[in-house]
Amino acid sequence: MKDLAEKAKGYGIPAVTVDGNDVFAVYEATKFAADRARRGKGVHFIEVKTYRRKGHAEHDDQHYVPKGELDRWASENDPVDRYVNRILSADLVGEADVKDIGDRVRVEVDQATDSCVNEPLPEAESALPGVYVEPPAADKLWFKAL
Repeated sequence: MKDLAEKAKGYGIPAVTVDGNDVFAVYEATKFAADRARRGKGVHFIEVKTYRRKGHAEHDDQHYVPKGELDRWASENDPVDRYVNRILSADLVGEADVKDIGDRVRVEVDQATDSCVNEPLPEAESALPGVYVEPPAADKLWFKAL
């Protein structure tokens, strides 16, 4: 089976596979599925294929990825670059608009990052609500707060 969407079709669920690096394709597939659901037509499976540019975890140095593949992939398929190039070539925005948006996003991300970095660590017990029906009492935890 090449696409997971084929499995959904086997259960009678309409399905589509889209290029997850194409912002417009993902938007259109999602809009179609949401509109369909709002009309009472049920679920719609969307398989969004992309490329994992980071390892499975922090300790994964991706030694198994052929040299140059990550850089080559990023230069050809980066979703943000593809989106920006498409809206620029369609004259939907100008270069100055893209720069302005980028500047505003950088400021917003920096402010959010600073806010998080300066916050104290949450209590370990706060991770439990919503995981267990009745979270265990603090004296029954197998871990202790840092």
